[in-house]
Amino acid sequence: MFRIHTAVMTAALTLAVSALASAQSSSDTVRTSRQAIRHDQRILAVDSTKLKPDLALRDSARATLAQDQAQTRTLAARLDSLRAQLDRDRKATPRDSVAVARDEKALDAARKAHDRDIRRDRHEEQHLASIEQRIDKVTDSRAATNQNIKQERSSLKARSDSAR
Repeated sequence: MFRIHTAVMTAALTLAVSALASAQSSSDTVRTSRQAIRHDQRILAVDSTKLKPDLALRDSARATLAQDQAQTRTLAARLDSLRAQLDRDRKATPRDSVAVARDEKALDAARKAHDRDIRRDRHEEQHLASIEQRIDKVTDSRAATNQNIKQERSSLKARSDSAR
């Protein structure tokens, strides 16, 4: 009788230990999924803090570029005006060589200023493009992190539903 009691006890313990082992492994998986979600949320928070200064910098660069482009358009209009003035002075019946020389000098200075503005505009555009690339990189990282969180939550929910 003692042997039968020991055999029954051994069988019961074996079943209990295997049930506990599967519950433990399920619990480890759930804990690991929760840790992964927390990790992804921390990464998302860090990405958000990185993104805010870049967004402000992008907005500032856009405003600067818009202002520079407006100034360049103004200089282009001034160039057109100076060209027209030079043409009028050249076609004047009593030709005023002093006025023509003055207009040519002003036109040359305006061309140089316009060229500088165009170079500055190109530089600002490149700067803005590099900022937007950084923002896109962080945004893509955030999208991937959000996707990871969604997947982990759905797998966590599926595991907890199957464990019940």
